[in-house]
Amino acid sequence: MVDVLVFSDSLCAGLKLSMPHHVESLPGAMAEDAAELLDALLKEDIYDIVVICFGINDLGNGRTTSAVISDLLNMHDICRQNGITKIIGMTLPKRYDSFNDLYTSRSSPDVLCNEFFFLVESKYYKDGLHLTRRGLKKLAESLEETMQIFHMPQYKE
Repeated sequence: MVDVLVFSDSLCAGLKLSMPHHVESLPGAMAEDAAELLDALLKEDIYDIVVICFGINDLGNGRTTSAVISDLLNMHDICRQNGITKIIGMTLPKRYDSFNDLYTSRSSPDVLCNEFFFLVESKYYKDGLHLTRRGLKKLAESLEETMQIFHMPQYKE
């Protein structure tokens, strides 16, 4: 059985997957403040896959793209230090194109970047940022599809 940790700001609040999972949603949280909690969560429970979705609040509060990406890459490292080798990084909505491009290019090849928020149609947003129930269902489907990649030979442990 696969256990998944979805570690996010408010963008993934209310997400339900069809596999065992825990969603740790921190509305208003910034990536620079979340790393310590991620480390504590990974020491507390055993997870096979970690999904990281942060950055929108940081950018909205004037932090630089480079600083936010550095914080996200630090979270990737925290996962690895805790034995997690299956990491999914979430990109942000379309208006953050330059952030998404830099994040996907700077993430190491072992991190899968899920571009759901970049690709999803506007009808799945309730306020241009947070997802409707239908949008959360689409996000769950997208994440579960991305997780299937981990069953490919290069990701088997």
